[in-house]
Amino acid sequence: MSVVFTLAQCAYKLLTGKLAFDCERIGSHNIAKNIKNNEPNLDGLNSLDLPANAKSKLASVFHKAFAKSQDERYQSASEFSKDLAAVMGSTFLPGVF
Repeated sequence: MSVVFTLAQCAYKLLTGKLAFDCERIGSHNIAKNIKNNEPNLDGLNSLDLPANAKSKLASVFHKAFAKSQDERYQSASEFSKDLAAVMGSTFLPGVF
């Protein structure tokens, strides 16, 4: 599992309280299969008290972080965190990032 994927999974859990991939109810031997074969469930973003455009931007960041194709995925943790901070800074903490 890539560092970017793990970082994105942690960030998503911190923001929403949920996992993007349901790994809690399945056996540990099925986790990799679940991640490989299923798209992330980003419904947790709907529970955030944010404007729709901010939720859409966050969803785009997480979709890229969880992309199945390595070519479509963030190539580094700093690239992911830069995009996440751009959305979070403009949404949560204007002027901080």
